[in-house]
Amino acid sequence: RSRGVILQSQDGEVRWKAEEREWGLSWQWKDGVAAESTLGSGIGAYSREKLTSEQDDALFCAEVEKWIENEWLIPHDPEVHGEPAAVLPLLAQVQEHKATTPVRPVLDYRCLNARLQSDPGGDAPACEESLRKWRKAGCPGDFMPLDIKKAYLQVHVAKEFLKYQTVLWNGKPYVMTRMGFGLSIGPKFMGIIVRYVTRGCPDVDSYIDDMLTPSKCADAVAKTMLEYGLPTKPAEPLEESRVLGLQLCDAGSDVTWRCRDGSDIRVPEVLTKRAIFKWCGRLTGHLPVCAWLRPACCYIKRLAGWRQTGTNPYPTKLLSSAVSWTQESLVMVTQHEDAGKYRQTATSSM
Repeated sequence: RSRGVILQSQDGEVRWKAEEREWGLSWQWKDGVAAESTLGSGIGAYSREKLTSEQDDALFCAEVEKWIENEWLIPHDPEVHGEPAAVLPLLAQVQEHKATTPVRPVLDYRCLNARLQSDPGGDAPACEESLRKWRKAGCPGDFMPLDIKKAYLQVHVAKEFLKYQTVLWNGKPYVMTRMGFGLSIGPKFMGIIVRYVTRGCPDVDSYIDDMLTPSKCADAVAKTMLEYGLPTKPAEPLEESRVLGLQLCDAGSDVTWRCRDGSDIRVPEVLTKRAIFKWCGRLTGHLPVCAWLRPACCYIKRLAGWRQTGTNPYPTKLLSSAVSWTQESLVMVTQHEDAGKYRQTATSSM
């Protein structure tokens, strides 16, 4: 691509630098004022022995070493980067369902996120809406998922902000040169980039860095992504892929969407209004939904928030019916497959 591109929002911007063939991220400070003092709690690194098993820690260390090898983490140079303005502890996020990256390094961005302007925006897709839309995408053979390789790590952070991404590793300071996992504005700007690059492909639908594209133009879309510095994983038939946590399965005469094995749908031990809302959201957002499950969850949430006229507007005690409905719904989900799968229809479309 011969020209640069600037994509702006109220909380920052991303730039496509054509000569360097890279994307660069700049953020906006809350109230327009940059942090003057060093951010963070002063804890440069957490005790990995307490937070991860020995096996997971070995995978975590290997992944961090890859970051250093690829120069996503580079040694801190005071003359180039200035004095560290924020030290972000590294954490291990275990994701057993991902064979390529079973343990992902993430950064504890809380101290930095608190100082950043955040404008989620109304045009960003919602996960559950994308799930419902993709489940009705038509015949499985007509579509293929595309996933960007190391998507966040393809986006550089502007040089003036690198001092806010200092990381301690083996007692030595490093600088995270890419957009790390945990940055509050990361998903939004990743989505902005993908939607811009695929703007000429009207049949492509995306959620952050995951795309669902017609099979006939999957190669063309992958080529376009590569031209913008975003290499993709090889496209696979939809029947062999996992899309936003769902797997397409051939069940004889029906083709159905199912949640991946091992999904945690247990009811929380301590039931509160917040816990019930979270549990219902997890069911309807990440399980293929049809038949009775969504109305049942809506009813449970109504019961959980129910209060009698003239009583405390913020009730602390749940109605017994809310508790019983929650427990009975779990039994129904586990015993009846119609709540855990979604029939793929050949006549529907995105």
